[in-house]
Amino acid sequence: AASSGGAARPRGGAAQGWSKEPLDLGALDLLDAELDVTSKGLATDVAIIGPSRIVASIQAGKLTASIQEMALYGGKAVGRFSLDSARPTPAMALTLDVGGVQIRPLLNNAAKMDWLEGTGAFKMNVSAAGVSQDAMMRSLQGSTSFDLRDGAIIGYNLAAMVRNVTSLGQSSGVQKTDFAELRASAQIQNGVATNNDLFMAGPLVRLTGAGAIDIGNQTINYLLKPTAVATLKGQGGGDLSGVVVPVRVKGSWANPSVSPELGAEDLIKNVDTLLADPEGAGAFLKDLTGDGDVGDAVKGVLEGLTGGKKDGGSDGGSGGGAGDLLKGLFGR
Repeated sequence: AASSGGAARPRGGAAQGWSKEPLDLGALDLLDAELDVTSKGLATDVAIIGPSRIVASIQAGKLTASIQEMALYGGKAVGRFSLDSARPTPAMALTLDVGGVQIRPLLNNAAKMDWLEGTGAFKMNVSAAGVSQDAMMRSLQGSTSFDLRDGAIIGYNLAAMVRNVTSLGQSSGVQKTDFAELRASAQIQNGVATNNDLFMAGPLVRLTGAGAIDIGNQTINYLLKPTAVATLKGQGGGDLSGVVVPVRVKGSWANPSVSPELGAEDLIKNVDTLLADPEGAGAFLKDLTGDGDVGDAVKGVLEGLTGGKKDGGSDGGSGGGAGDLLKGLFGR
């Protein structure tokens, strides 16, 4: 699905939730068989599968399948799948190794998410038990990882977000953040995937992150930390290399809310960068607080600390100037 032109943030489809209809697995009890299935393609509720070959066995209500080959959104997949209907509560297990897949159409079909694109690989090793699709998703256990290349986050301009945190980089026109690499791994327990090693490398920003994705409820609670790594002068700002602007992503994964979460610790980490560029620092704090007087005051303090201000102000020492700096950052 194409993204909406001019969207200020991702426009995923409305989350419908997982089906709570009881799984109908009666067919597995009707026969025992050895199967070698070749298919030209198959459409399911969560994916559109291309030409495939699956070798399967059905014995006493349990299906065990080996995915010999499977075309999947421009890539290929191999793996193993089992589904046991003989147990009081049906159980499944899946091991999947996918390479060269186009992630945007896959996520759009599987979860109504259309704000991430790129080509890459992902691995999954999960198990679940339940009487419905919803129950299965809420019981998921296992691990997963992905590594995307040459893609984009659609709906957000993280470089502009660093420059102007109060507007989150939103403006007219199509917003996106290109990246050369985006990777992460996660552990899954009771349908909740927890991650602490998200990393993205882009031409203007680096991004790290940690948080949780509730697969059962289709929600996300994630803290992202974009960091400017190049001058933003060509993007309408000063040289803010090294400035970090943490952002909280929370809500439904189809259309989450996004808000800055810039605390005292993050501001302190940014002091060295701000000291190096008083002009950019003043503009940054003005954008951050919405108060031009604060921006001008901080600019004056920084100029004093760095010797850039000839009349008045600090002589560059760490005494009163540092105190004034902290007052400027936190007192107002």
